[in-house]
Amino acid sequence: MPQALSRVLLIRHGPSSHKPGFAPVRAEDMLHWRDAYDRAGIDANAQPPESLAAAVARCDVVISSDLPRALESAQRLCDGRAIHHSELLPESALPIPALPVRLP
Repeated sequence: MPQALSRVLLIRHGPSSHKPGFAPVRAEDMLHWRDAYDRAGIDANAQPPESLAAAVARCDVVISSDLPRALESAQRLCDGRAIHHSELLPESALPIPALPVRLP
């Protein structure tokens, strides 16, 4: 009989490789900014903490959302192990506020 899973780790992705700069972004451009952020992977120089890698090594199953930054983070943590991903596990979209004023 298979043993039940006894531990679940929820892990944020590593730092994004999306570098938008410091120019102001108009509200109508925020969708493009968010899409570019979602398509970006993680920073090429980012490495997960050793303690996190050790915790993931003790896991039987690794599941990730299907966004590139989540998959890349999981790959760096899993050292070649299988990663299961699904469109049924989406990340929440960053909300884009509808402000009645123009910000600098």
